[in-house]
Amino acid sequence: MAVGKHFTKFRVALIIIAVGLGLLALRRPRGEVVAALPEDQVEFTVEIDSETYKLANGMAYRVQSDGKWEIVERLFDPAEVAQRWVTEGDQILRVTDDRTMKLPVRVPFADGFEDLPEGVSGLRQMIGPERGWSDLTLQSPQTPTVPDYVKLRQRILTEQGDFLDARVEPLAVAAHTGQRGLRCFCPAVTSEMICTKASLGTGLVYFKSGDTLWFQGWFRVVGSRSPHTLADFECSYAHMSPGPRICLGEEGFLEVELKAISKPRYQQPDGKRLRFPTDQWVCVTAEFQLDTVHGRVKLWQDRQLVVDATGPNFPFPSAVIDKMELGISAHSYGTEPATLDVDDVQISRTELALPPPE
Repeated sequence: MAVGKHFTKFRVALIIIAVGLGLLALRRPRGEVVAALPEDQVEFTVEIDSETYKLANGMAYRVQSDGKWEIVERLFDPAEVAQRWVTEGDQILRVTDDRTMKLPVRVPFADGFEDLPEGVSGLRQMIGPERGWSDLTLQSPQTPTVPDYVKLRQRILTEQGDFLDARVEPLAVAAHTGQRGLRCFCPAVTSEMICTKASLGTGLVYFKSGDTLWFQGWFRVVGSRSPHTLADFECSYAHMSPGPRICLGEEGFLEVELKAISKPRYQQPDGKRLRFPTDQWVCVTAEFQLDTVHGRVKLWQDRQLVVDATGPNFPFPSAVIDKMELGISAHSYGTEPATLDVDDVQISRTELALPPPE
């Protein structure tokens, strides 16, 4: 009984991490015009479509022709961010948003989804201190809004409910190696939805500007309909959770997008694109040298380097990539559901070896 209570407490704490700072009480009205702030308070300046934007004290501004600044959006609350991590010795600890627990950052992080029961009970065992996974997103026609899928997540992880339509679960049929892999299934979008989601996440990673983020995972698209994204690396406390993500373009080719600023995309060169197959296991390896301007993006499909590009791959200088979302974090193509199998996942600061030749 004590073990069960411990796991429930841990899951609730991790749910609090997953919710993050999405509901900021400190927003000022969009469109409000203020006097320009001193440049020593400006963290980041960027040009988008011939407009100048500045980030200062967590607030994004557009510079007007008269020199005044128009409020665009509060991206984050610096006071809240300052309390998210503590350092003890050489270890970085993530503080839960209710300030009740400190959880060690887990880099490197790896999981092959072994030693788990199938289905929802196996999912519950993944969310906890042994595995380090911290949240679940099931956005679907039955749970279309954030409050809807947050409530479903809480019911599932506190053993008061089961999946509805979208599912994320360890299954034998989803294994690349060993006895288990992770199957993500989500329905197609409806006319009222932008996308559906079926993903697993951890809020216990930690990468800053200047760090190198390595990722590797084995993926299998089941059936003819591919999802839009395979893995997201996010600054969870900032508005819209910006960061780089690994995508499958609508035509079925691997690419990388920075979900921030002008959303630069790093695609395979014309004439040399390698299609991502369906119903077949593929090893995806990524290297991100993180920088707001001079980042490096390298992406391998199995052993072949398909993207090698430079440019912005980090949202703003003080950001922290503190969350990895794995699986179908966005499905927006067509009118069919999507199924994605995932196995043998790693995230690291040091180089990950490509798979051996077949």
